[in-house]
Formats: sequence, structure tokens, C-alpha cells
Amino acid sequence: MTGWRGALACAVALYLAGAAQESLARWTLFGGHFDFLLLVLSVLCVFAERRQGAVLGFFAGWLYGALDGANLWQYIVSRTLGGFLIAWVASSGIERRLLSALAAGVLTVLLCQVILMFLAPPPSILGFLGDTIRTAAYNGASAMLLYACFKKILGSRR
Repeated sequence: MTGWRGALACAVALYLAGAAQESLARWTLFGGHFDFLLLVLSVLCVFAERRQGAVLGFFAGWLYGALDGANLWQYIVSRTLGGFLIAWVASSGIERRLLSALAAGVLTVLLCQVILMFLAPPPSILGFLGDTIRTAAYNGASAMLLYACFKKILGSRR
């Protein structure tokens, strides 16, 4: 993911994810919801190098914190670490397919939310973990669809 095409795709994807997060994330499905910023972050990190994943995570966390209005640094730290780690795993030589996008979607939510839980403890940890697991399932399923779209736009990683 290099050049102006990759940067433009990332900027537009994060912007649209932020808009969807603000307008659609309050809808629930079986008690859970989609996390559009983490969904886009997870799929983009499949195509990114470690440094790019950290930068994407930083901007996703900054946007998430700006939309939430609180805990800006906790979102930035958790999303930056999550983006870095997912991009690191993706660049370690695994074959990028729909199944790796599914795994990235699930692991990004679990990783970022657990880091956030330790940085900004929620009032109800069990409820937070239940919501995190449902969100991870939704994002994992959605990541496969988004991966197919980004694969057409960004092309193969190698």
C-alpha cells in the first residue's frame, strides 16, 4: 500500500468509517453493534506494513476519540498498538485471503478493546467484554466483505 492511491484510499476509508461510526453505530443487533473504525483499521492493516499500521491506528484512534469526546489518548494508544500488531502479523508472511481478513477483524476488536479496558476501565467489565465479543463477531464477518473491496482498490500486497 504505497503511493498516493493507497494514502487516498486510507483517508477516504477512515473518513467514511468515522461518519458511519457517528451515525450508525448506535444501532444494535442482538445486543451488539458494529465498530466501523476498527473494521476499516483491521482490513487496511492487512495490506499495510508495521509503520503504516501504527499510523493508521493513530488516526483511527484520534478520530474515534474526537467523535466520542472523551478519553482521546486512551483511544489513540489502544488503536495505534492494535494497528501496529495486526500489520505486524499480516506482514509476517501469512497468506492474505478472506480468512485472514476475518481473523484480523476479530482480533483487532478484541485487542484494541482489551487495551482500552485497562487504560480506561468501564463501570461494568463483564458487560464491556460481552459487547466486545459481539462486536468482534460482527466486525469479523464484515471484514471479509470489506477486504474484497479493498483488494480491488489496493491490489495485491506483493
